[in-house]
Amino acid sequence: MFELTDRSVPTRITLEATGKHSRYVLNKGSSEWAAMYTTPSVCEEYGKCGPNGICRVDKMPMCECVQGFVPRSQSQWDVLDWSSGCLRRTPLDCQKGEGFVTLRDLKLPDLLNFSLSKGMNHEQCREECLKNCSCTAFASSDIRNGGGGCLLWVGDLIDIREFSKSSSNQDLYLRVPSSELLQMREVEMAFEKDYFSGKKSFLLNLKSRYEVDNRLFRVLVT
Repeated sequence: MFELTDRSVPTRITLEATGKHSRYVLNKGSSEWAAMYTTPSVCEEYGKCGPNGICRVDKMPMCECVQGFVPRSQSQWDVLDWSSGCLRRTPLDCQKGEGFVTLRDLKLPDLLNFSLSKGMNHEQCREECLKNCSCTAFASSDIRNGGGGCLLWVGDLIDIREFSKSSSNQDLYLRVPSSELLQMREVEMAFEKDYFSGKKSFLLNLKSRYEVDNRLFRVLVT
């Protein structure tokens, strides 16, 4: 921690909604506050949003469930206790038709239960994940020169964080059941058919009917 040697110098501390706080000093002869230090975001806390949750430093509330998941305990989430994390809205059944949604610009999940194959390309990695009924997500292990290598995750995904700015090309491919993909396609088709003619009410009804993920919906209607 930094301390001032001259106690007469004005200082101030700011606290952001994300939990990050900073201390500033107003030096003699200056009209601008200079930053002394800034604490890390609360998203730096390991596993802040629990299993299958994602921490978004610039959002409030900062925790959300990843695509296709819902809070394990809604009552805990309602009081901003995210430690219980999220579970799938529809369990995987390892049947034909399952696929993946892309979560972009992330710090990838912790490498607790994973496998690594450096010689695979993206499509081979995708197929390898689909062949393993326990595989929940995959990503490239090396994003240089178009990407290569294969990381496969098994079970819950822990400690996912979204970068505050698009400073990373690291994407996570999250496995979802065929029903989730069907919902996404229906929303996309409805968007293409009706949005440009001003019929947003149709999309709102569709969202309510199929409980479409809020993040997907925001992308489609904005």
